[in-house]
Amino acid sequence: WSPRALLGVSLRLGGRATASVRVDTRRSAIVSEYNRFPVDEVGDLSGRVQLSRDDDRYGLSGEARYFGNRFIANVEQNLFYPSRTGATAVRKTRVRVGTFIGFADGSISVGRPPQYGFAIFPHHKSLDGSAVTVRDEAGYLVGRQDWLGSALVPFNRAFSPVTESIDVDPLPPGYDLGEGQLRALPGFNSGYRVQVGSEASRVALGYLIGADGPIAEIGGTVERVDDKDFAPRPFFTNAAGRFAVDGLLPGDYRIMVDGQEIARFSIAAESEGLVDVGRIQARR
Repeated sequence: WSPRALLGVSLRLGGRATASVRVDTRRSAIVSEYNRFPVDEVGDLSGRVQLSRDDDRYGLSGEARYFGNRFIANVEQNLFYPSRTGATAVRKTRVRVGTFIGFADGSISVGRPPQYGFAIFPHHKSLDGSAVTVRDEAGYLVGRQDWLGSALVPFNRAFSPVTESIDVDPLPPGYDLGEGQLRALPGFNSGYRVQVGSEASRVALGYLIGADGPIAEIGGTVERVDDKDFAPRPFFTNAAGRFAVDGLLPGDYRIMVDGQEIARFSIAAESEGLVDVGRIQARR
């Protein structure tokens, strides 16, 4: 029989790091450790460093994880040297790098290996020169467009609702990005293609004028001429007859009130963002 004492002290350093010391008198062991806990955000570096000594050996061990945009990398290092005759030295290094090539609905990209499913976020040509970034429900940056192309974002769960928000910087003035979110209920090994931006990104601004002046406080819809697949867009005018209609493609449009066409306007193919269609004279 012999007495034994164990002592542990831990100190929290900020929101993600701790420092600790552990002592065991049986083997004259002392271990000091620093931990930085991981966060699944692009650019995050986490890991631990440990210094230890006992009757048999002393040494240094640690590991680090880098959460990249296109890969995850882990490095583990163990260095132990004998403190008495007959003990064995240990020197071991392990490096692991994981990446993934995903294909979904005609789009291909490179990203971190997914456990469940993933989504690819290609951007429309109208957003050339803008950077696309993707964030998860917690607001963490989980993917971004770079020189390798579209962002590929793995899902962190399956058979549960997933929401990813999309940011575009800079967003052209007046550009209609739509909902700017992916909302999905992914299964295992499912891949999604999420188009960022579209040809239907114009916003028409104008004034509706009648025989007696501006047509105030009236509502209706705007339809694309000879396009049955286009969903009618609602509009209303203010006291000055001013209106705005978003989600428009280049082409010709008719303004409908109570099922009757009262005017038309056009969106030019070379237009972008906010399009001033001027003062439109209503037929009736």
